Amino acid sequence: MKRIILTIASAILVSTAFAEVPKTAAEAAAVIQQRGAAAFLAALSPAKVDQLYERFDNGEAEWLPLVPKLAAVADGANAEGLTISVAFALPNNPTTVLSSLTEKDGVLGVARVCSMPFIEDAVPPGYRDKALAAVRKVAEPRLRSTRTLCLQALKRTR
Repeated sequence: MKRIILTIASAILVSTAFAEVPKTAAEAAAVIQQRGAAAFLAALSPAKVDQLYERFDNGEAEWLPLVPKLAAVADGANAEGLTISVAFALPNNPTTVLSSLTEKDGVLGVARVCSMPFIEDAVPPGYRDKALAAVRKVAEPRLRSTRTLCLQALKRTR
């Protein structure tokens, strides 16, 4: 009986150990490294996931490297929210965002992120023009193909 109680107590501690969004990207990366991205997301309430995604929305350079790790395990609302969050980040930090995109379809598919995947007509005013201008400025040769695909997707949207 004592063993069962300890097992249950351990499970509760593990599931609540990171129920808050870490204060820094380094702390979040450490939790993801230790527990795994799926466990990290699963431990966050929908409101906490939104708080996490706000860090990505702003294009904060230290937070964006976490995106591919989370995208690999995100599904449903988490996947959709992550795609939208990365799209919000595009005008603010285009080089880092383009670096995290894939040419294949998926959460971080360039065609998906760059097609303004916002829901309920939540496109920020002037978003398309800002995103186009930001992406056009990306000059890194390794991002040339992704940049071109992103520009094509942005131009197709209205």
